[in-house]
Amino acid sequence: MKTGISFLLLLVFLCTSEGFASLVGTDNASADAYSDGWENLDDGFITGDGAFNGWSLTPTSGGYLRGDSSSLSGGGAGPGADINSSGLSFQMYANGANDFAIARRSFGSPLAVGQVFSLDLAVNDYTTGLKGFNLKNSGDAVLFNLSVGNQKYSVVDVASGGGTLSTTYQANTAFHLSFTQTSGSGGTWSVVRSGGIASSASGTYTGNPAKFDLYVGMINVTGNAYNLFANNLSLAAVPEPAALLFGGVVGSVWGLRVVGRRALARHHNKATNTAAV
Repeated sequence: MKTGISFLLLLVFLCTSEGFASLVGTDNASADAYSDGWENLDDGFITGDGAFNGWSLTPTSGGYLRGDSSSLSGGGAGPGADINSSGLSFQMYANGANDFAIARRSFGSPLAVGQVFSLDLAVNDYTTGLKGFNLKNSGDAVLFNLSVGNQKYSVVDVASGGGTLSTTYQANTAFHLSFTQTSGSGGTWSVVRSGGIASSASGTYTGNPAKFDLYVGMINVTGNAYNLFANNLSLAAVPEPAALLFGGVVGSVWGLRVVGRRALARHHNKATNTAAV
């Protein structure tokens, strides 16, 4: 029995360790790698094995900072949403009506089936300029776009579920975006809004995500309320059916082993008591 248990545990490890250890990565603005500033970092900080490549930061007249997302306030609208890690998030701004700041980043490889990419965004003003997030394939085609501007929050360029999410403003609006690659040709997306208003939307996208853009621009006024904050990047994998199956087998065999030990113990005690009489 012991040999069987050891073999199954080894088999599960071999089936799952490759699927998890090489696919899980995280990044956030409080990482030590950003201590000299987001804009001064060449390669980006990651955990995991090749989950993310480095940032490419392209301002025309704007910039990239680390800041407190709850500072997203203006006009007496109140504090912004808190998506911080240790008080910090990635912060982007643009200063001119024709200017953009774009933060680009690619994955170590395009999302494979079972991989999940997620991140958090925080915004305030949605009347001036544009800001948002693009998920793209390796050829730079947009597979998903969350757009904040023109007095609405919208999802476009998707296979299904897109459209205007809401036209109702809230100063402390945050979005949790999640993308799961379900096949070789596409996957599912979800957007969960929090802050003063709680809502969610979901749908599908077509293609293989390989990179993403964060952008803010066409803003001819200054102030924190017009900036874009992002944080808590994660690239993970969901358990494969084979891993779940082997996990169940191990649990069952382990349970049988425990039951068997207890049965032997009862038998031994009964035999001992009979001999004593």
